[in-house]
Amino acid sequence: KNVVCEQEPKNQKIKWIILCSIVLGISLLIIGVLAFSRKILQFEYDNTDMTATVVEKQPTFRVTGDVEIPSHVNRLGKVYTVTKIGDNAFKDAYSVAHVTIPSSISYIGSNAFSNCSSLTTIIIPNSVRDLSSCAFAKCIGLTSVTIGKNIQYISSFAFSECVSLDSIYYTGTIKQWERIIKGGFWVDKVPADVIHCVDGDVELRR
Repeated sequence: KNVVCEQEPKNQKIKWIILCSIVLGISLLIIGVLAFSRKILQFEYDNTDMTATVVEKQPTFRVTGDVEIPSHVNRLGKVYTVTKIGDNAFKDAYSVAHVTIPSSISYIGSNAFSNCSSLTTIIIPNSVRDLSSCAFAKCIGLTSVTIGKNIQYISSFAFSECVSLDSIYYTGTIKQWERIIKGGFWVDKVPADVIHCVDGDVELRR
Protein backbone atom coordinates (compact mmCIF):
# COMPACT_ATOMS: atom_id res chain seq x y z
CA LYS A 1 0.00 0.00 0.00
CA ASN A 2 2.83 2.38 0.81
CA VAL A 3 4.34 1.71 -2.59
CA VAL A 4 1.05 2.52 -4.31
CA CYS A 5 0.65 5.71 -2.30
CA GLU A 6 4.12 6.91 -3.22
CA GLN A 7 3.75 5.94 -6.90
CA GLU A 8 0.54 7.91 -7.43
CA PRO A 9 2.02 11.41 -7.01
CA LYS A 10 5.07 10.41 -9.07
CA ASN A 11 2.84 9.43 -12.00
CA GLN A 12 0.89 12.64 -11.56
CA LYS A 13 4.14 14.63 -11.66
CA ILE A 14 5.16 12.92 -14.91
CA LYS A 15 1.77 13.76 -16.41
CA TRP A 16 2.22 17.41 -15.46
CA ILE A 17 5.71 17.49 -16.98
CA ILE A 18 4.40 16.02 -20.23
CA LEU A 19 1.45 18.44 -20.28
CA CYS A 20 3.70 21.46 -19.63
CA SER A 21 6.07 20.32 -22.38
CA ILE A 22 3.19 20.09 -24.85
CA VAL A 23 1.86 23.54 -23.88
CA LEU A 24 5.36 25.04 -24.13
CA GLY A 25 5.88 23.45 -27.53
CA ILE A 26 2.59 24.77 -28.86
CA SER A 27 3.34 28.26 -27.47
CA LEU A 28 6.75 28.35 -29.15
CA LEU A 29 5.18 27.19 -32.41
CA ILE A 30 2.55 29.96 -32.27
CA ILE A 31 5.18 32.58 -31.47
CA GLY A 32 7.28 31.33 -34.36
CA VAL A 33 4.38 31.48 -36.80
CA LEU A 34 3.45 35.00 -35.68
CA ALA A 35 7.03 36.16 -35.95
CA PHE A 36 7.28 34.69 -39.44
CA SER A 37 3.95 36.18 -40.51
CA ARG A 38 4.90 39.75 -39.61
CA LYS A 39 6.75 41.66 -42.24
CA ILE A 40 9.90 43.52 -41.27
CA LEU A 41 10.06 46.66 -43.37
CA GLN A 42 12.61 46.52 -46.12
CA PHE A 43 14.43 49.58 -47.40
CA GLU A 44 16.44 50.67 -50.39
CA TYR A 45 19.24 53.08 -49.51
CA ASP A 46 20.66 56.05 -51.40
CA ASN A 47 24.10 57.07 -50.17
CA THR A 48 24.22 60.23 -52.28
CA ASP A 49 21.66 62.04 -50.15
CA MET A 50 21.38 59.57 -47.25
CA THR A 51 17.73 58.76 -47.89
CA ALA A 52 15.81 55.50 -47.78
CA THR A 53 12.74 54.16 -49.57
CA VAL A 54 10.32 51.58 -48.18
CA VAL A 55 10.26 48.83 -50.81
CA GLU A 56 8.15 45.80 -51.53
CA LYS A 57 8.95 42.57 -49.73
CA GLN A 58 6.99 39.46 -50.57
CA PRO A 59 4.66 38.14 -49.43
CA THR A 60 3.05 41.42 -48.40
CA PHE A 61 -0.23 39.73 -47.46
CA ARG A 62 1.46 38.48 -44.28
CA VAL A 63 1.71 42.02 -42.91
CA THR A 64 -0.78 42.33 -40.06
CA GLY A 65 -2.01 44.80 -37.46
CA ASP A 66 -0.49 48.26 -37.13
CA VAL A 67 2.43 49.44 -39.24
CA GLU A 68 4.56 52.38 -38.16
CA ILE A 69 6.94 53.62 -40.82
CA PRO A 70 10.02 55.18 -39.19
CA SER A 71 11.28 58.61 -40.19
CA HIS A 72 14.90 57.45 -39.92
CA VAL A 73 16.70 54.10 -40.14
CA ASN A 74 20.16 53.13 -39.01
CA ARG A 75 22.21 50.93 -41.31
CA LEU A 76 25.81 49.98 -40.63
CA GLY A 77 26.21 52.99 -38.37
CA LYS A 78 24.77 55.45 -40.91
CA VAL A 79 21.45 57.23 -40.42
CA TYR A 80 19.12 57.52 -43.41
CA THR A 81 15.98 59.65 -43.68
CA VAL A 82 12.98 57.72 -44.97
CA THR A 83 11.54 59.93 -47.72
CA LYS A 84 9.60 57.57 -49.99
CA ILE A 85 7.14 54.70 -49.89
CA GLY A 86 7.92 52.77 -53.04
CA ASP A 87 5.68 51.17 -55.65
CA ASN A 88 3.70 48.16 -54.35
CA ALA A 89 5.32 48.49 -50.91
CA PHE A 90 2.19 47.31 -49.07
CA LYS A 91 0.04 46.13 -51.96
CA ASP A 92 -2.42 43.37 -50.96
CA ALA A 93 -1.52 43.65 -47.26
CA TYR A 94 -5.20 43.07 -46.50
CA SER A 95 -4.71 42.52 -42.74
CA VAL A 96 -3.05 45.88 -42.05
CA ALA A 97 -5.39 47.82 -39.77
CA HIS A 98 -3.51 51.09 -39.37
CA VAL A 99 -0.50 52.80 -40.97
CA THR A 100 1.46 55.68 -39.49
CA ILE A 101 3.21 57.74 -42.18
CA PRO A 102 5.96 60.01 -40.79
CA SER A 103 6.45 63.65 -41.75
CA SER A 104 9.68 62.74 -43.54
CA ILE A 105 7.77 61.14 -46.43
CA SER A 106 7.44 63.23 -49.59
CA TYR A 107 6.40 60.58 -52.12
CA ILE A 108 3.95 57.64 -52.07
CA GLY A 109 4.40 55.28 -55.01
CA SER A 110 2.02 53.50 -57.36
CA ASN A 111 -0.13 50.83 -55.70
CA ALA A 112 1.75 51.49 -52.46
CA PHE A 113 -1.30 50.59 -50.35
CA SER A 114 -3.72 49.24 -52.94
CA ASN A 115 -6.08 46.52 -51.77
CA CYS A 116 -5.29 47.07 -48.08
CA SER A 117 -8.89 46.23 -47.33
CA SER A 118 -8.67 46.47 -43.52
CA LEU A 119 -7.46 50.08 -43.49
CA THR A 120 -10.18 52.38 -42.15
CA THR A 121 -8.42 55.73 -41.86
CA ILE A 122 -5.27 57.24 -43.31
CA ILE A 123 -3.46 60.51 -42.61
CA ILE A 124 -1.19 61.75 -45.38
CA PRO A 125 1.19 64.24 -43.73
CA ASN A 126 1.93 67.75 -45.00
CA SER A 127 5.34 66.59 -46.20
CA VAL A 128 3.86 64.47 -49.02
CA ARG A 129 3.97 66.23 -52.37
CA ASP A 130 3.27 63.43 -54.82
CA LEU A 131 0.63 60.71 -54.56
CA SER A 132 1.08 58.22 -57.41
CA SER A 133 -1.47 56.23 -59.38
CA CYS A 134 -3.61 53.71 -57.50
CA ALA A 135 -1.76 54.53 -54.27
CA PHE A 136 -4.81 53.60 -52.16
CA ALA A 137 -6.98 51.95 -54.80
CA LYS A 138 -9.44 49.25 -53.70
CA CYS A 139 -9.02 49.95 -49.98
CA ILE A 140 -12.64 48.94 -49.50
CA GLY A 141 -12.67 49.49 -45.73
CA LEU A 142 -11.30 53.02 -45.92
CA THR A 143 -13.82 55.54 -44.56
CA SER A 144 -11.74 58.64 -43.84
CA VAL A 145 -8.69 60.26 -45.46
CA THR A 146 -6.76 63.36 -44.45
CA ILE A 147 -4.59 64.90 -47.18
CA GLY A 148 -1.75 67.24 -46.25
CA LYS A 149 -1.76 70.82 -47.51
CA ASN A 150 1.53 70.63 -49.42
CA ILE A 151 0.49 67.95 -51.87
CA GLN A 152 1.02 69.07 -55.46
CA TYR A 153 -0.10 66.11 -57.53
CA ILE A 154 -2.70 63.38 -57.01
CA SER A 155 -2.37 60.85 -59.79
CA SER A 156 -5.06 58.88 -61.61
CA PHE A 157 -7.05 56.28 -59.65
CA ALA A 158 -5.28 57.25 -56.40
CA PHE A 159 -8.39 56.35 -54.35
CA SER A 160 -10.30 54.49 -57.01
CA GLU A 161 -12.85 51.93 -55.78
CA CYS A 162 -12.55 52.97 -52.14
CA VAL A 163 -16.25 52.23 -51.89
CA SER A 164 -16.60 53.21 -48.20
CA LEU A 165 -14.69 56.50 -48.39
CA ASP A 166 -17.22 59.14 -47.39
CA SER A 167 -14.97 61.68 -45.62
CA ILE A 168 -12.03 63.46 -47.28
CA TYR A 169 -10.24 66.18 -45.33
CA TYR A 170 -7.64 68.62 -46.66
CA THR A 171 -5.45 70.59 -44.26
CA GLY A 172 -5.17 73.58 -46.60
CA THR A 173 -7.62 76.15 -47.97
CA ILE A 174 -10.13 75.81 -50.81
CA LYS A 175 -7.88 77.98 -52.99
CA GLN A 176 -4.90 75.69 -52.32
CA TRP A 177 -7.00 72.64 -53.09
CA GLU A 178 -8.05 74.03 -56.46
CA ARG A 179 -4.39 74.46 -57.46
CA ILE A 180 -3.56 70.77 -56.97
CA ILE A 181 -3.13 68.77 -60.19
CA LYS A 182 -5.42 65.74 -60.11
CA GLY A 183 -5.36 62.80 -62.51
CA GLY A 184 -8.45 61.26 -64.06
CA PHE A 185 -10.73 59.07 -61.97
CA TRP A 186 -8.67 59.71 -58.85
CA VAL A 187 -11.82 59.17 -56.76
CA ASP A 188 -13.66 56.76 -59.05
CA LYS A 189 -16.50 54.93 -57.24
CA VAL A 190 -15.98 56.90 -54.02
CA PRO A 191 -19.16 57.97 -52.15
CA ALA A 192 -17.77 61.28 -50.81
CA ASP A 193 -19.12 64.34 -52.61
CA VAL A 194 -17.19 67.18 -50.92
CA ILE A 195 -13.67 67.96 -49.73
CA HIS A 196 -13.53 69.40 -46.21
CA CYS A 197 -10.96 72.21 -46.28
CA VAL A 198 -9.92 74.40 -43.34
CA ASP A 199 -12.03 77.30 -44.63
CA GLY A 200 -15.06 75.36 -45.84
CA ASP A 201 -16.22 72.58 -48.12
CA VAL A 202 -15.70 72.33 -51.85
CA GLU A 203 -17.50 70.08 -54.30
CA LEU A 204 -15.60 66.95 -55.21
CA ARG A 205 -14.94 67.04 -58.96
CA ARG A 206 -14.44 63.64 -60.47
